[in-house]
Amino acid sequence: MKKYIDNKLLLLFFSKLELVIDSDVSLFEGLGFALEKEKDERLAGYYKAIMERSIEGESLSSILGDLNFIENKRYIKLIELGEHTGSLDSVLKDIIEDIEMEIFVSERIKVAVNYPSMLFYLTIAVIYIIILKVVPMFKNIILYNNVKVGKSTNFVFMLSDFVNNNLILSSVILVAFVGLVVLLFNSNFKYGFGKKMFSSMLMTSNIQRTRMGLNFARSYLLLVKSGLGAEQSFEFLAASEGAKEISDKYKKAKEIIETQQDYNKAYNLLDFLPESLIQIIAVSSRTGHTEKALEKIIKVLKRDLESYIERFISKIEPTMIFIVTLIVGIVLFSVVSPVFNMIGSMV
Repeated sequence: MKKYIDNKLLLLFFSKLELVIDSDVSLFEGLGFALEKEKDERLAGYYKAIMERSIEGESLSSILGDLNFIENKRYIKLIELGEHTGSLDSVLKDIIEDIEMEIFVSERIKVAVNYPSMLFYLTIAVIYIIILKVVPMFKNIILYNNVKVGKSTNFVFMLSDFVNNNLILSSVILVAFVGLVVLLFNSNFKYGFGKKMFSSMLMTSNIQRTRMGLNFARSYLLLVKSGLGAEQSFEFLAASEGAKEISDKYKKAKEIIETQQDYNKAYNLLDFLPESLIQIIAVSSRTGHTEKALEKIIKVLKRDLESYIERFISKIEPTMIFIVTLIVGIVLFSVVSPVFNMIGSMV
């Protein structure tokens, strides 16, 4: 059994949890209603555990942290923040929106790689046939005419000899390779390597910076709405931030505000935000309009994030097609170039 639940199941869990929190019923009673209709055994088990431990007075963030079925630990920190500020319903809505974005990106990637994947499998089949049937004929002609060949051509010849001399073994290796690719990049990204690889690819500088900025703006807005000042907000953000580099920046910003009252200098440490947005926060913090400024910033960052992700996804298909074309070109060049050399020497 997998340790973490996938995003679609996680979205269902948080959606039901948000409905319970946003209603007039208690957490115990609301999850009881959800449990009655729940068909997934794992979610049912989590509902029971939350119900049992919530009666004993444990916080939701503590329970979810111990159950350890949520891969993204930032969600646990956000729930803790929501409990601390009394805005758990808003936090859950932000988490749901974040998971929906993850699912959207995953589906878009799946669509983007469908055609290149089919092209890749077809190319593998064509290359295998070329190496099995065509290369031996060219090899005999080239060797018969004593034509000098390069390292790439020698490698193709050696590969062809191996395939022809070990037909069953080479076929098994080919099937295993294609099967592994299918497993790693199956349509639902269930297997860790494929999912993590695309996730790391998504972390281009613009996307990463924008997501960090969006996470900050959402958390900071919740803290400001709860009545905390800038110093207390940065202290809480530093304590709840998982990345040490970002946590240190929050601590430094808090220190500057406390000792120097220099908001511009403090907010300039948040270099994952665009300069224009940093200035807006700095000015609004002195004029008492921080909430409105953060709400506008969140809208801007959401729009920018969607734009950056779409640009990235649009590049996947042509990139994969280029790679496949390059592989085919190298194989064909390695086989055909000695033939052209031979023809040239005969003229």
